[in-house]
Amino acid sequence: MRNTKIDLLRFIGLMLIILAHMSPSNLVNQIRNFDVPMMVFISGISFNLSFRGKLNYPNYIWKRVKRLVFPVWIFLTFLFSVALFLFPEEITVEKIISSYLFLSGIGYVWIIRVFLLVALAAPFLLYINGKFKSNKKFLIFLLISFVIYDISQTIIHNFNNESFALELFDAIVFYLIPYSLIYLLGIRAMNLTKPEFLKIIIFSGITFLGIGLYLYIEKGIFIYTHDYKYPISSYYVSYALMAALPFWLFGDLIWKQIPIKIKPFILFVSQNSIWIYLWHIPFIRITEKIHFNLIVEYLGVICLATLITYVQTIIVEQIFVPLFKNEKMKKNIRIILKG
Repeated sequence: MRNTKIDLLRFIGLMLIILAHMSPSNLVNQIRNFDVPMMVFISGISFNLSFRGKLNYPNYIWKRVKRLVFPVWIFLTFLFSVALFLFPEEITVEKIISSYLFLSGIGYVWIIRVFLLVALAAPFLLYINGKFKSNKKFLIFLLISFVIYDISQTIIHNFNNESFALELFDAIVFYLIPYSLIYLLGIRAMNLTKPEFLKIIIFSGITFLGIGLYLYIEKGIFIYTHDYKYPISSYYVSYALMAALPFWLFGDLIWKQIPIKIKPFILFVSQNSIWIYLWHIPFIRITEKIHFNLIVEYLGVICLATLITYVQTIIVEQIFVPLFKNEKMKKNIRIILKG
């Protein structure tokens, strides 16, 4: 049985990520700036719920690669083929390689690197979670771990070393550690009580307000958490947890208030989130050139990306899948081309 609360939060997270790419106002951008941590948190919950018995790590990694890497590579191949024909001056070898490695490249694909890194670490994070019988000790461990990470990344970046080594270190370690801790919280989520979640939310809120006030006094203006997102810091994470966790806490209540006719759309977006995310990229690039009404552009991007994904799922099921008799191959085709 599907957990509709997970589908709801994945849908909200994706909608907010797409909104971020529409260049909204600073206020709107600040409000929605909890989307990626919420998606990582939900991924941790999903992993914990889907894990059964002993895990074969090589097989597990291969499944993650099929679900995360291959769809993006297929999409990038299509995108660059079209772009080289229409806009060859905008495409460079460096951009292509960087995109396939989920670094800077065309942009947008860095989030795949985040999900891939935490997926690689997931079995070890599950092991760590199992070592803590007490929720209190688990949360203390989580807090201490993040404080150590935050201090470490601050010290290292104070050296202002712009070397490629530091850039690569940033892209891996300073994404793996903090997002893994958020993922770990997701793994633990089903064991945490409502009062414990409320304490996390309150603590995160106090931390966010405290750091925000300090930055305001120091700089004379309100500093948006987005400025502390690459790599993420306690300022960014505290706001993200404060804003995201209430959606999990009250997700069932929110789901009940949603009209029945809208729920299938939410479920479809959640189940096909990676391809909807990928297909929104070219439409975002189009909106950057036309500069129309933000709301119209936003709804248009969502509708078009979802429509293409819907057509893609039909083509996959009616054309590609029937080409193979082997059930394992059919399953792989569905994983890669449907998500």
